Amino acid sequence: MKTISILFVIAFVSMLIFGCLGPSMTKLSDIKANPDKFVGQKVNVQGAVEKSIKLGRLSAFSLNDGTGTMGVSSEMLPPEGKNVTVSGTVVKDTVLGYYILASDVKIAQ
Repeated sequence: MKTISILFVIAFVSMLIFGCLGPSMTKLSDIKANPDKFVGQKVNVQGAVEKSIKLGRLSAFSLNDGTGTMGVSSEMLPPEGKNVTVSGTVVKDTVLGYYILASDVKIAQ
């Protein structure tokens, strides 16, 4: 009975710790090394906004996570130099190549 209680406590604490860490982050270098593997997949990435552009309702920025740089298409255009977390889907376009179509962009505090 004591062993079951200890195992339960360990399992509960593990769920609390790992459940609170948030989504796992994907490195841009991993995406760029094998982009076709990620096409259509939802990813979470973090990095600094480098260049940004807005054309009417379309906006995009390049994101650098320290391992690589990749384009992000987003309705929200965060300021250049800010660190952000992006959740989105990797897309392959004939003209633009591979980029992330963001479903959520959060500016780090």
